[in-house]
Amino acid sequence: MQSIESFQGKHRFLSNFWPARVKLDDVEYPTVENAYQAAKTLSGRHVFLSCRAGDAKRLGRGVTLRADWE
Repeated sequence: MQSIESFQGKHRFLSNFWPARVKLDDVEYPTVENAYQAAKTLSGRHVFLSCRAGDAKRLGRGVTLRADWE
């Protein structure tokens, strides 16, 4: 059995940054990363709709976390 050591090459599609439409609360985000960052907060989710996954990750560091996030 082969182990996956990184999300590169043939395993790139496993990355949260891979383009894949993800629906969260009836809104579609362009990647898992964008949806994940939007899920962390209850306000300002719209910023995660059109940015790149790396930008979503950076923006997500500054959001106000939901009270139930932990």
